[in-house]
Amino acid sequence: MSKSDNYLTAQAFAQKAGVSAATVSKWLRDGTILGKKINGKWSISADELAKVTQSGKTKKTPSKAPAADPKPQAPKPASGAKSYSVREFSAMSYLTEFGVQKWLKEGRLKKVVDAAGQLRVDGSSLEDPHVKRLLR
Repeated sequence: MSKSDNYLTAQAFAQKAGVSAATVSKWLRDGTILGKKINGKWSISADELAKVTQSGKTKKTPSKAPAADPKPQAPKPASGAKSYSVREFSAMSYLTEFGVQKWLKEGRLKKVVDAAGQLRVDGSSLEDPHVKRLLR
């Protein structure tokens, strides 16, 4: 086996480890695995693959059992609790509709799902100081 066969690119390493290339980059930065840059690209020894598989850092193969619920539902609003549609909340704040949706996904705004299954902003989000400063 030639010396070049002992090294993998970050992408090839990621495929063999069953993780994303971004994860491999993170491992290289934090020292979980060792590699060296050659012509601006990472070269990682194939021996490093054993390190991450033994430490359990690679993805586990999925079981045949069905997933419980691929998309967990946001909590339903309590009776009488005020909630706002993405458009309404956008109009009352300096966030765009895209920004409101992004904040909901990131958990920076509390979300609820109405009876029609639409994502809404919980009125209790208005108490957050980071949200208060964005209100018009």
